[in-house]
Amino acid sequence: LERADEVEASYQAWLASRQEVEHWSETAVRFNEQEKRRHAPLTEIETSRTRLEAERETLLQQQKTLAEAAAVREELLKGKAELEKKVAEIGGKLETRTRLEEERQKALEALAAAKAENPVLREEMERLKTRIEQLSASDGAECPTCGQPLEADERQRLIEKTKTEGTEMGDKFRANNALVKEGDQQIKTFDQQIAALAGVEEEYRQHIRQLDQMAGNIEQIQQQSETWEKEGSARLLEIEGQLSGQKYDQEARKTLAEIDAELKEIGYQVDAHDAARRKELELRTAEQDYLKLQNGRAALAPLERETAEIAAQIEGQEKTLAEQEQAHTEATAALAAAMVEAPDVAEA
Repeated sequence: LERADEVEASYQAWLASRQEVEHWSETAVRFNEQEKRRHAPLTEIETSRTRLEAERETLLQQQKTLAEAAAVREELLKGKAELEKKVAEIGGKLETRTRLEEERQKALEALAAAKAENPVLREEMERLKTRIEQLSASDGAECPTCGQPLEADERQRLIEKTKTEGTEMGDKFRANNALVKEGDQQIKTFDQQIAALAGVEEEYRQHIRQLDQMAGNIEQIQQQSETWEKEGSARLLEIEGQLSGQKYDQEARKTLAEIDAELKEIGYQVDAHDAARRKELELRTAEQDYLKLQNGRAALAPLERETAEIAAQIEGQEKTLAEQEQAHTEATAALAAAMVEAPDVAEA
């Protein structure tokens, strides 16, 4: 009872803290209900963000791949230039082989002609030789054309002419023999030269296929690069801007902003709620102290009533005694006055 004021003050503080906790709890319920509404727009925004980030990652990978492909393209261009030089060299060898084959064919034809012509020349030369012998053997030789006897000068002219023809045929015959002799060696040389160039055509075809493949790869990289510049690069910048500025899903963001504004208006503060809980917990013993105080007061009430009754009795008795004393005093005074006024019997 001596700490009654302190206990009552603590109790009132506890009641206030409990009311504050109840206020924050009610606010928390409304806040949580409102908070649940944030799930749908947040999910939509998160889904879009994930999709944009995945697309950005794909585009960044494409950008990296194209950067690597650009380096590959430079190497391909260098390789293509070198291969074109080789193709030009091989092309020259092919032309050489074609020329050799043509020359070999001509040599074969000339050799065949020489071999075919010499027997005819030999036979013709034998005929001319016989004719010269006939013309030289007698004076009565006849003209091979008209069959008439020939004069000496005419016969000599004919002998000289026949000899000239024979000489020409002999020269031709010997030339053919030389051609045949040299021709076989020449054909062998042609065959060796052509054989040395036998793999050139296949090599040429392989290099041409490589060139075509290189050209196709270079063209493909070029097309990919152009497509990236027209589409991919712009799209990457667009996505970067959307992600950095959070400019995607504007409707969902608008809805979320409205919900957040309502949450702000509710004014729920987690820290304040926790602080109120801690304070209420700290002051909770005040309730027990207050109950003890009330119990003490309840037990003290009968004693106070009895004390009050005794005090009232004492007060009544004291009042009665005071009245009696007053009456006695007044009676004493009256008696004294009466005695003064009474005659003296002795004197009388």
